[in-house]
This record gives sequence, structure tokens and C-alpha cells, in this order.
Amino acid sequence: MNIKKSLIQLFNITAVSKQLIQTIWPFCFIVALLLFLGVVSMSALSAVRAYVSGESFWSKSQKESIYHLNRYAETHAELDYQQFLLEIEVPLQDKVARLALQKSKPNIMQANNAFIKAKNNPDDVSGMVTLFLNFQHTSLMKPSIEHWEQGDQMIEQIVELVEQMHRHIAGGDANQEKVNQLIAQVNQINFQLTPVEDAFSNALGDASRKAQTLIVTFMIALTIVLMAIGVFLTRRLVLKDIKLLDAIRLNEERWKFALDGARDGVWDWNVMTKEVTYSSQWKEMLGYDEDELIASVTEWEKLVHPEDLPHVLKSLKEYITGKSQRYAVEHRILCKNGDYKWVLSRGKVVSFTEKGKSERVVGTHTDINDIKKIEAALRESDSNQRALLEAMVDGVFVAQDYRFIFCNPILPKILGYSYEEFVGLPFEKVVAPAYLDMWNQRFLLRIGDDVEPVKHYQAEFLMKGGEQSIWMDLHASRVEFRGRRSVLGIVRDISKQKQAEDLIWQQANFDALTSLPNRRMFRDRLEQEIRKLERTGLSLAVMFLDLDHFKEVNDTMGHDKGDDLLKAVAVRLKGCVRETDTVARLGGDEFVVLLSEMDGITNSKRIAENILTQLIKPFELGAEPIYISASIGITLYPSDAIDFDSLLKNADQAMYVAKAAGRNRYSYFTPSMQVAAQSRMRLANDLRHAAERNEFKLVYQPIIEMATGKILKAEALIRWHHPQLGLISPNEFIPIAEDTGLIYELGEWVFHEAIQQVKKWREMLHPAFQISINKSPVQFKNPSLTWIHHLENTGLPGGSIVVEITESSLLDATDSVASKLLKFRDAGIQVAIDDFGTGYSSLSYLKKYDIDYIKIDQSFVKNMATDSNDIGLCEAIILMAHKLGMQVIAEGVETQAQYTLLADAGCDYAQGYLLSKPTTPEAFESFWHSRGD
Repeated sequence: MNIKKSLIQLFNITAVSKQLIQTIWPFCFIVALLLFLGVVSMSALSAVRAYVSGESFWSKSQKESIYHLNRYAETHAELDYQQFLLEIEVPLQDKVARLALQKSKPNIMQANNAFIKAKNNPDDVSGMVTLFLNFQHTSLMKPSIEHWEQGDQMIEQIVELVEQMHRHIAGGDANQEKVNQLIAQVNQINFQLTPVEDAFSNALGDASRKAQTLIVTFMIALTIVLMAIGVFLTRRLVLKDIKLLDAIRLNEERWKFALDGARDGVWDWNVMTKEVTYSSQWKEMLGYDEDELIASVTEWEKLVHPEDLPHVLKSLKEYITGKSQRYAVEHRILCKNGDYKWVLSRGKVVSFTEKGKSERVVGTHTDINDIKKIEAALRESDSNQRALLEAMVDGVFVAQDYRFIFCNPILPKILGYSYEEFVGLPFEKVVAPAYLDMWNQRFLLRIGDDVEPVKHYQAEFLMKGGEQSIWMDLHASRVEFRGRRSVLGIVRDISKQKQAEDLIWQQANFDALTSLPNRRMFRDRLEQEIRKLERTGLSLAVMFLDLDHFKEVNDTMGHDKGDDLLKAVAVRLKGCVRETDTVARLGGDEFVVLLSEMDGITNSKRIAENILTQLIKPFELGAEPIYISASIGITLYPSDAIDFDSLLKNADQAMYVAKAAGRNRYSYFTPSMQVAAQSRMRLANDLRHAAERNEFKLVYQPIIEMATGKILKAEALIRWHHPQLGLISPNEFIPIAEDTGLIYELGEWVFHEAIQQVKKWREMLHPAFQISINKSPVQFKNPSLTWIHHLENTGLPGGSIVVEITESSLLDATDSVASKLLKFRDAGIQVAIDDFGTGYSSLSYLKKYDIDYIKIDQSFVKNMATDSNDIGLCEAIILMAHKLGMQVIAEGVETQAQYTLLADAGCDYAQGYLLSKPTTPEAFESFWHSRGD
């Protein structure tokens, strides 16, 4: 009877399958058609995109070739000509591909090779060829091809003109006028090429949009048809076979659940009919034969231990009525031999009635009898040990058969499980996938007879649900448990420790402000690249980048805005390099860039130029845009250096050269920079001890009052007599003193020497004698006012000295500088602007501050003649100064003619070799007395 019933069911399922096949074949056909059209349309659109990309390469290479050709016309360098040939090869290869495809028998291989040589992506080439062959005569492609042919004709004209130019230049007797005529013709053709290129791109865009519209319209129509057929056929199929589908669904759910619990016994309870069916595994677990046990709830209740039955029934009722979310109960159940066995019973509602009540419950029985015996044995053998195990803050487990068969209470709690949920879980439910293979391999070795693997290691465990994980520190050992080889493990949650380690690593290797690698990480990456390049033979470049005038942003806009600027700079720098390159921040406004696997200096030059271009663009960080630039030093491995410290030092030196050359530029390292840096370092070291060794001295140059011829002024000038190098110019050591901070000490020494001299000369020569002292812009950063205090202590009036400052001191004047100038005025100290006319010469600064003298730079005086522009400039400066209530001192007066012209222009004072060179105090006194002043 049962066999007959099974055959009928099989027959019905087979019939249904045939009916399904007959019903859904139109779906399959239309879906396949849609899929085919989708693939064709995507391929066509991709090929159009490839042509657009190829046009970009075509246009870029054509423009680059014209650039190099223009350079060749100027330089006649063969390298520029070769660069032209290299760039023009892209349009020429595109032409080869087109002609190969337009043949009566297209040469596809030749076209493929030509497209690839034209820098097209090899993956796009086959689609480009197919699109050309299939659509070259259609309205979609024909306009684009016509523009393409027109562009190729212009390229041919350019190549012919270039060949004439090259023959003319290579002949050795090049006529530049002829070359200019040829390059003018080329540039004219190049100008005409631009609208052709635009027309080609526009034609491709129109073709793409038309094709897309056609494809989308057709696919929408087919989709509507498919939906209509689907609704009709589905309704028919559902109405006819709904009962059969329900049976199939219920059968699939039952056996899917049974398959998931393959190692457990499966039971299926029909709540409505009160029938219970059992799997063969369920019966085998309890020792029953296949045909034993009546399929009813009443008979099942008789099997449950009387002490456990009330709790089991209560839990089951609460679950099926929706009062609890899960059904999982440990209880004892009667075996055939009369013994009771502990099982873990789990269940799940798999179907509901129309009123929403539970209709069927499918569940499993897991044999936990051994675990219960172990627990009982532990309780009986050593209750204190059990209490200790349960009180442990670390998790403890015993594993057998790739499952966790025992644990202490803390372990499930750590992972979000109850004890009942955790016991019996397989490894794959607990151990993170990344560590599962290692875990299983070590478990297998530990329960075997091989040498036991490492006992202490770390792994990730999955939290309940599998969406989150935590780090565990594990100590595992091989043990005998209930007569079987097992694994005992003790685990501790170290997630916070891992987070702390990650944070420490992040802080140790990355800049907190910009999130860029710091010096430590940059060193590590650079050394790794060096080791790799030792094998490949390629080179790398290191760029040292320093922002120009960044301090002004901090001073004027605040450090918060400066930090925002540094973060924005970091983003732009990362956008200028490849993903394989490294951008790091060393600190302050200093950045470094590592360009790996370079095959020459061309890429480093291009990237440096791009960085400069990007950084001069305004930074919109507030109400007003911020403008900055950068100075970049570049050094190459292995030609310049082969280790981290040397490369960084070289790049730093090259950066200073770029900054000294005017900023907003880059400079490559050269060996002469190293020599200059070493010389500068030695001078800086010697400069620190020059004062204590009495190597400095002051010389004085007279300043004559032109109206009276009297000399009541002199400028104090410092000289350094180096014991080995002899006399060193201030132009050499003053910048070093400013960079190293020695300028403060040096300035104080000059001041003290000068006021002692002026005090003597006021007593010896004239009571109104005055000495001018130069003050560096760096000295204004010193907040003290020692000069004023020392003058007061010496008893000298403020008018005994004149402080000479540069225009840059006024241009960069902060509130501190302005305050000091005002205090100089209040103390009676006069102020002169040195080298006037060579800097910014802003009238606003002259009006803002109380300036007493303007010193015309000697570069204007040197070339002064009656009808020269320089005399006009000097006259204008003198007139302007007098209008503003200032007096004028002309520097560098060397001839009587210059002196006369300045006197006629109304200049107040003159200073120069015509009167006297800078001289010692003794010689100055003799000179003064010889004039009878």
C-alpha cells in the first residue's frame, strides 16, 4: 500500500515537472533574448566608450607631439624630434587600424595590434573592431568615421611638413626662417584639428545616445510582454496546483531541517492532528526499530521522564502560542532498554493556519547524555573544583568531533549565547572563517598521535548571529575526556587589548592631524622599496616638500585654520600621486613623497609640476580663500644615495635650493648642494664660537651731509675674520646666522660695540654724532627691548643711533614689529629703510610707520646719468620722501658726477667709496680730522 502511494506521488511530481517545463519555456526564451540583447548592447556601448577613450589618447598624443615639435623648432635637439615621433605614433596607429578594417577583406589581426599600439586597453580592442565592422556604414558610426578620416589627412600633412623640417635641420645649415614657416604651417593645421576632434567626440556621443535609446525602448517593450505572460501563466499554474505546491513546500522544509540536523534525531509534530513522526536517526538514538512507536503526542509524552514532563510541556506551549521566542529544553527520554537518556530538544514552527496559529513544529533531539554524566561526575568528584571553574573569568571548553561539548558558564556569556545554545555548536559557528582552517588543523593534530602543535595563540571568535567577532587569547591542550582524546581550551577576551594595540600602532606610524604616514612609517616603506628595487633594478624618487609662507597663515588666521590647511594639502598631495606611492608628513608644514618603481626622472618631474599646480589653487577653508605655494626638493635612488637618511638629507638640501631660488618651484639634488651644505654647516659651527674668539670687528663708513659737507653720521658694518678662510662677506654668514638663530647674539654684539663707539665719538668728534645699525627682520621676533634699556643705562639719547631695517620687515610686520617701531620712536631712536626700491616699496608702509630716512639702493645710483631713468627714479624718491617728511641717503656713491646729480636732485646725504670705504675706528677718526669737520 505504501509503495503504491509513493509511486503515485512520484508520478504526480513528474507530471507537474513536465507541465512546468511546458509552461515556462516562453519565459526562458524571452529571458535568453533579453540577456543576449543586454550583452550585445553593453558590448556596443562599451566599445563606443572605448572609442571615446581612444579619441582622448589620440587628441592628447597629437597635442603632445605638437608641443615637442615646437620645442624642436626652437632647440633643434634630436631628442625633441624623437619625442614628437613617439607621440604622433598614436594617431598613425589608429589610422593603420582603420584602414585595415576598411579593406574588402578586413585584416583583424593588424587592426588589433595597431589599436593596442595606439594605447587602447587590450580588453577593449576586440569590441572596438566588432563595432567598426558591423556599424561602419550605418548612421550611428558613419559620421564619426568621416571625421576620423579628415583628422588622419591633417596628421599626414603635419608629418610631411615635419619630415621637411627634420631634413632641413639635420642638414646642418638650418635656416631658422624656413623652420619658422614650417612650424607655422603645422600650428595652423593643429588649430584646424581641434574642431575635427570635437566633432568626432560629439558624433560618438550622439551614436551612443541613439543606440542606448533604441535598446532601452526595445527592452522595456519585451519586459512588459514578459510580465503580462508571466502574470497569466503564474495565475493559471497557482490556481491549478496550489495544493501540490504546498505539499512540496512542506516536504522541502521538513527535509531541509532534517538535513541541517543530520547528526541529531528529527521529529515532526502536527499540532492540529496531534501526530508526531520521527526520523530513523531519532529512533536509533533511543534504540527503537523503524516500525516501533505510535505517531501521537500522547505516546510521546509517555516517553518523557515524569519529572521533566511538566517543564517540557510548559516550554512547548509557551513557544507555539508565541509567548517565547524559542524552544530549547533539556530533558530525559525513555530508551527501549528502559534507561533514560538526556537530550537537548529544539523546535521551530514551520507552518501556520489561516488564523496565524502554529500548525506544524519540526525539531531535533541532540544526545547530551555524556555531557550530563560529565557534569554529574564533576559535581560528585570535586564540587570545589566545579565552583572554581564556574567562577573563572576566562572561558573553558572541551571539544570533540569538531564541536564544543562542554564549557563553563562564562564562555557562552562572552559570545552572547545561553549555555544550552552553546553546547553542541560546531566549530564553524564559533570560530571566525579566517581562522577556521587553522583551528581545525590544530584540533586534528591535537587529538591524533602527532607532536602536539603550539598551545598558545590568538584567534577570532564569532558572536551569536555571526555579524560581530571578538579576539580571544587561547591556551589549548590535549586531554582524555570520558575515555576519548579531546581538546581542553582556556580562552580570554583580548578585544580591548587588540584595539589598544591597533591604536598604539596607528599613533606610532601615522600623523594624527592628516592621517598620513609619519616619519617612522615613511622610513619603513622607503626601506622596503629599496630592498625591492635591489632586485628589479628600477629607481625611486623622494620629494621633500615645504609650504611657502605657511607661518603667515598661522599668525594671521590662527592655528586651527593652519591645521585645516595642512589637512587639505594632504588630500591634494595624495590626489597627485599613484596609489602605489606614499605621501607622508614629517611635522609642521613639511611633507615627503615617495615615488616607487620609477624608470627615469620624467615621471617625477611631471608629478612635481602637478603638485605645484594643485597647491597654488585657492583653498576654500572659510570666508576668504587661502593661497599658498610649495618648494620641492627631489633626489633619486640609487644615483644620488642608497639609504633613507642620505636620501632624505639630499631632498631637504634640494628643497632649500628651490626655496632660495624664489619658492613655488622644484629642484633636483646635485653633489654641489652637498658640498655647499657641508660648507654652510662648518661656517655655522665656526660662527657659534666666533664672538668668544674675538673674530668679529666693526668697520664704519662715513655719511656726508650734502648741503654742508659735514660728516656727523656713519654706518656700522660687521666683518668676520675667519682664522682659516680669511675675511668672510656678511652676505655669506648673516643668512646662516638668521637661519640658526645666532643673529640675536650677533645683533646684540654689534649694538653694544656701536654704542660704545658713538659714545666715544660724541665726546671726541661732535656731540650730535650718530651711528646707523642694521637690524635683521629675524631680530624683530625677539620680544625683548634690550637696545632701548641699554641706551638708557649708558646715558646716551635715542638720537645717537639710527636703526636700519629692510622693506621686508615692514611687509611682514606683525603687531609685535609695529609696537617695537613705535617704542623706538618714543625713545627718540630714528629708523631708516635700507636698500629702498629693491623690495616692495609700498607707500602704505611709509605712511603707517614713522620712518626718518630712506636709503636709495646703490643699484640706482650706480647707473645714474643725466638722461637716464635711474636719475628720474632717484628724483622721484627724493621728492616723495621730502613730501612725507623724511630725509634721503644715497648709497654707493662712487663718482663726482653721481654726487653732483644727487645734490642737484635735493638728496640730503651721500654714502660711498667716493668719500671713504668702510674703515676701522682709528682710520675713521683720522679721516674726520683731515676734513676739518
